[in-house]
Parts: sequence; C-alpha cells; structure tokens
Amino acid sequence: MKKHLEAYQPSIIQSMGLRADAYNASLDDRYFRLTTSRNFPTVDYVKKFGKLKGGLMAKKQLEYFRKLNVVSCSKSIYNQLNNVGIESEVIQNGVDLDFYSPISRDDFSGRSKKFITVGSLISRKNNRTIVETFNLLGAGFHLLVVGDGPEMEELKKLSKNENIVFSGNSAEVNLLLRQSDCFISASSAEGLPNAVLEALSCDLPVILSDIEPHREIVDNSIFESLIFDVFDPKALQEKILTFVEKKDHFLGKGRELVSSRFSSFQMSKKYQELYLKKWQQDTLKKKE
Repeated sequence: MKKHLEAYQPSIIQSMGLRADAYNASLDDRYFRLTTSRNFPTVDYVKKFGKLKGGLMAKKQLEYFRKLNVVSCSKSIYNQLNNVGIESEVIQNGVDLDFYSPISRDDFSGRSKKFITVGSLISRKNNRTIVETFNLLGAGFHLLVVGDGPEMEELKKLSKNENIVFSGNSAEVNLLLRQSDCFISASSAEGLPNAVLEALSCDLPVILSDIEPHREIVDNSIFESLIFDVFDPKALQEKILTFVEKKDHFLGKGRELVSSRFSSFQMSKKYQELYLKKWQQDTLKKKE
C-alpha cells in the first residue's frame, strides 16, 4: 500500500473503521487524511466486543481520530465525539433511492401483518425486545428477522410462536423490505442507521426506539408518533397496534422524508464539497 501511495500521490486519503484508520493515522501529513465515524466507539465497541476487548478497541479508535480529520455520520455522533474533545464535521448517511424504491401495498385489513427488522443479532440491536413483543401479539402479526450474530440461538429459543421467522443474512434486503408492511428498530445505540433509511426509501413506515439517532431521522415527521421506550415490549406493542389502526395515515411519508434529507446523492455532494474545502485549506496551511 505504501508503494502504491508513493506512485499515485493522492491529495486526499479517506478511511473508515478501526484497521483502516490505524493505517491512515500512521501516514505523514503530506497527505490530507480524514475518516468517517459511523458510531461512538466507547459505546459501540464495548456493546459488541465486551468491556475488555471493546474498551481497548475504543481507546485506540479515539487515538486515531485525534490524528485525523473526522466526519460524523450523524449529529448525535458529533455531540458524543465533541464531549470527549474530538472535533468533527457532520455529513449524515444517505441511501440509494434507485436501489431502495417502493411498490404499491395492498390493504392488509384481512390478512396477517408483515413486520421486518434488519441488522446484526447483537445486544446493541436489542432484538430481544422485538421478539418478546411479537410473543405478546400472536399469530396475526408476522415478524421477519433479517441478519445473523451471536444472539441468534438465544432469540430463537425466546421465540414462542411460528409467527417469528429468522432468515439469517440476505443479499436481497431491498426485496424483503418491499414485501413487508412496516420496519422496526429497537436499538439501544446507533450512528445513523442505514437500515432505517433503506426502509423509509422503500416507503415503509418505521417504528423506532427512543434514541437520539432515530429521532434525528424522523424529527418533525409523522413517524415521531411511533417512537417507543427502549427495552419495553408493551410500549412497542402499543405502537404496533397504533400503526395497524392508522396504517393509511403513515403510508407515502417515508420516501418523501428520505428524498428531502437523506439521499446518497446529497451525501456524496457534501463529501465532495468537504474534500475540496478542507484540502484547499490544508494545502494553504502547508505552504505557510
């Protein structure tokens, strides 16, 4: 890689993730170097890898951030990094509106209601709350859990009804979203979840746990009324029943929300503007 950099001589090096950032942070300042933070390491790594391993990983990640220019994928990540003394720019995640596109949905008054959740089966995603809720709801409510992870077997054992299906990982998430009526996320922590943006782009109503990144997405939209308390199955059950009762009230609003604020085109344009601005500032600084 170092030989390639010497031959190519890039003006900008963009990295993302612990290993890539470690390499980027080791380079000298002849390059303009930046990274994107898609989570708050102190929370995410500890929840995913445990206190010891996750804590060490988070410590190293924050060290790398202090050597690089940082982009936060959400306002909530910006605030968390700022609280530990790391400055960053905010460029919110975006979604491919062409790939994740809606289809017309029929009236589901006389059939089972199809709900979907997508993501790693880890404690931070809090899928336990979703499974417990669908145990309460019963046969008329179907849940598709898309993803894999260390909690798979535990969640299967927790599931008491045939209305909960675990599909494992899938390369056709967009198709599965289109076949569903509503998306659920019960996460206890996030950066700015692409799974939620993808569901909204397919025009799925979303029922979301009450965390700052979720509120950042649905702020001042109709979906604020479907936010529920984290770790509370009865609160989620209440929001699901509210959605079923007023389904037509929520249709047609998701795509509109993403198009106006979270498209991949908007994200790309903001990155390009940032690269030009920061690279020019960095070049002038080096000349001085």
